Amino acid sequence: MNTNEVDISVVVPIFNEEENIMVFYRRAKKVLGKLKVSREFIFVNDGSSDLSLKVLQDLAVKDLSVKYIDLTRNFGQQAALTAGMDHALGKAVITMDCDLQDPPEILPKMIQKWEAGNDIVYARRTHREDAILKKYSALLYYKILKKFSDVKITGNIGDYRLIDRKVLHSLKGMREKSRYLRGMVAWLGY
Repeated sequence: MNTNEVDISVVVPIFNEEENIMVFYRRAKKVLGKLKVSREFIFVNDGSSDLSLKVLQDLAVKDLSVKYIDLTRNFGQQAALTAGMDHALGKAVITMDCDLQDPPEILPKMIQKWEAGNDIVYARRTHREDAILKKYSALLYYKILKKFSDVKITGNIGDYRLIDRKVLHSLKGMREKSRYLRGMVAWLGY
């Protein structure tokens, strides 16, 4: 499979998600199946201790558009996303979580914005399923970040985004050890 054959790569970090993988996969596949785009799913098992790896192995046998990477231990979400993006073949790459807080039903709108010429498309959360302390700590975090950083990072935007291949190429050139992809993508200036 070369890049001409894959329009969209969907990169999904996995950490103890055995219960969510198939639900996520079915929903995302159904949504993308309605579009005229070729796609691949790249799941990155980030040191799960449950049966996530087994679910991914079985899924990859049944669907050749599914690939998985098995990290040796839990390296964290940013490293898992980076590993997946490093293996992505698509003309655009979508990163999203498996827990369905990033609804796959938004994918067509994101792809439409990309096809209209946008190099980066963010999905902004309108509702968070987090505890009140988590919500307020996130709000405080972004206020402090805004005050001390020259890079504009919008709040309520997680890692649910689409990036064009040229953005991915630029991002691959940044091999920082401690990665913060939200900041790195914003810093690129696309």
